[in-house]
Amino acid sequence: MTREQAIRGDLSPPNTEVQLLDDGRIASRKVGTQRRVLAEDVPAYRHKTESGRRKALDEMTARDQELGLQ
Repeated sequence: MTREQAIRGDLSPPNTEVQLLDDGRIASRKVGTQRRVLAEDVPAYRHKTESGRRKALDEMTARDQELGLQ
């Protein structure tokens, strides 16, 4: 993954990128000592994580409303 991809994908520093690839959260393959990532996989990962965050926030907001906190 290039730094440009990380910036476009709004990902963290390189050590975190490697962890995402090693954990399989972003699909990749190794060619020699380098990892190859499809350009569409970075935005797909970002979309997936943002969707999860949005869902969690919606659930917390709903609970707050049920409890009359908002």
